[in-house]
Amino acid sequence: MEGKCIKLAVIELAKKRINSFLEGYRQNIALLGRSKEEIDFILENFILNEKYPDTVLLRIDGSYLEGKDIFKSAAYDVLSQYLDFYGYLDKLIIESSRYLSSTVNYIKETLKKNNFFFLDILELINKFVNESKKKCILVVKELQELATIFEHFYTDFSKFIILQRRCMVILTSSKLREAKKILGRELNLLFGSFEIVYLEEEESTLESYLFLSNLLKPLNPEPYFIGFFLNLLSSNAIYYEIFADVIKQFYRDNSEDSIVDIIENTLYSNSSWIFQKFINRIELIKERYRDFRQLLKLLIFISDGYIRKSDLAFLLHWDQKGLASKLQKLIDSSNLENLGNIYKIPDSLFSFWLSKVFKFYLVYPSNRERRYLAFKEAVYEEIALFKEEFAKEKAQRILNLFSSFRGDTLLIGDNRVRLPRLDKIKTISYPEKRFNILIGEGEEIAFVGVKEDVTQEKDILDFERITDPIKVRNLKKIFISLGMLENSARLVAKESKILLWDSEVVNKILKLYHKPIFL
Repeated sequence: MEGKCIKLAVIELAKKRINSFLEGYRQNIALLGRSKEEIDFILENFILNEKYPDTVLLRIDGSYLEGKDIFKSAAYDVLSQYLDFYGYLDKLIIESSRYLSSTVNYIKETLKKNNFFFLDILELINKFVNESKKKCILVVKELQELATIFEHFYTDFSKFIILQRRCMVILTSSKLREAKKILGRELNLLFGSFEIVYLEEEESTLESYLFLSNLLKPLNPEPYFIGFFLNLLSSNAIYYEIFADVIKQFYRDNSEDSIVDIIENTLYSNSSWIFQKFINRIELIKERYRDFRQLLKLLIFISDGYIRKSDLAFLLHWDQKGLASKLQKLIDSSNLENLGNIYKIPDSLFSFWLSKVFKFYLVYPSNRERRYLAFKEAVYEEIALFKEEFAKEKAQRILNLFSSFRGDTLLIGDNRVRLPRLDKIKTISYPEKRFNILIGEGEEIAFVGVKEDVTQEKDILDFERITDPIKVRNLKKIFISLGMLENSARLVAKESKILLWDSEVVNKILKLYHKPIFL
């Protein structure tokens, strides 16, 4: 089943750590992402989908409202897995008393209490593993929610993790920003003992393309058809599963009509899983913030491509301080990312839904027919623009991309890069060297080398020799490799202070500026 999930690297790593734990090594991991549903999907279907010898699997879920319910669930999991028998908790307690007298007596006494602490659950695990001599994999879902249910949660949990070596802990959280702070603050002493796995890290474009193509077999859509959906899906495992199923149902050919039918049945239909997921996200914003109308308006503007703070302030007629406050609220709620002076909605599909579906629910709240026509018109227009740009030569597409820059500051990897603002761009081809150079002029001068096949050390050296005679202030040199990139080329570029972008970096920038990715 593993081969059917795009997060194969995450799955393999988690299973490797579980096997190491079973062999006697201390292993704890934290799965952090932006979608609770995706984390659960991967965890339950691909990581915890098999039984491990002499090991019980205990799930603690913060979605329960009371500590007693969580304790009873933990007791049920422990006893039912030990007996390999599933029934009412009272029945399990009776059947287990002959084998686990200490554990069962503790469960009975604890259930008489009125107030419950997370320590009660941890003590249950301690008693069980000591008495049964089995190991335990403790899955703590939505870490922060449990902290609101149990007093002294982090203190009790920290001591347990340090002392109990027969239990492996798997933490999950879809509140990414908060989770990072917790792992560095409340659980800071344990930070080194947790391996942090980020689900939002995207697979390479090639891996994503091959994965979706394999899911769609025996269909064989054209690259532009697959590319359109790759632009939307990012690397969310559930999205791939849902879209693959719907594409198989509604694919007729590579036409725009097929794509519109697929989008309608996945995003526009209010009975679809994705529609309901996104509406729930809207409802959470409404519940959490009194100024939700302005926040939703801001999200829609960003989804429509107004990604600069200065543009948003001008179009919305908001002062900088008020805008900054609202942007921060969206960032804190994981609905927005700040990448310099540019803002991005992390979930590309949510962004598309906001601009092509939800916006028209606000514009035409009671006119269902007009809303549907506006949706279809917007999607057809999006497909036409995508198809036109996708068909252009790669060098031309790079030129168009650089024409979009307005001196933007952008976080690329761990580096903050100021993208050149260019008013005039011309192209010079070097057929014998098999690359093009874009020369841009504006507030600064930029030389951009573009290589479509393998980039070697000599290509960087050739680019450096061609551009070295130009001695001006604010000169920026960028080399773009759209094919394979040799490590030696990276080293030479770094030594020569040339910004080197591989195809993955370029694709991230293309998606940010709402342009088709390279396949």
